[in-house]
Amino acid sequence: MASSRILRQIHGNPPVRSIFISTLALFILFVGIAGASAGVLGWDGRFALALVIISALKLQADLLAARVEGRQEFLSVLRKIQTFELTDIVKTERRGFRRHFSGRPSLSERIHNLELFNEG
Repeated sequence: MASSRILRQIHGNPPVRSIFISTLALFILFVGIAGASAGVLGWDGRFALALVIISALKLQADLLAARVEGRQEFLSVLRKIQTFELTDIVKTERRGFRRHFSGRPSLSERIHNLELFNEG
């Protein structure tokens, strides 16, 4: 969506919380790679860890977009997209248990994440 614009605006002066979350994600990724290299986690462990990190980063990008563009405005755009009932969005919403093994959060998860976000 507006990721590149937001990234350009935020990149010059990243918030402390964003830096902390990014550092934590990189640490987890490093531990996952190191563990997999040592044979502790194996391929499945690396893959699952990467999907969790990717999903968390995508949800974090939504929070940054909400901070830049406004939470209510961003929520209204996501809800509007949800009303279109596009095929790929409907499939993503119906994943059930498989959603835990995807790096792509559903539109409902993204909306819920933003509803919990407090602009303060």
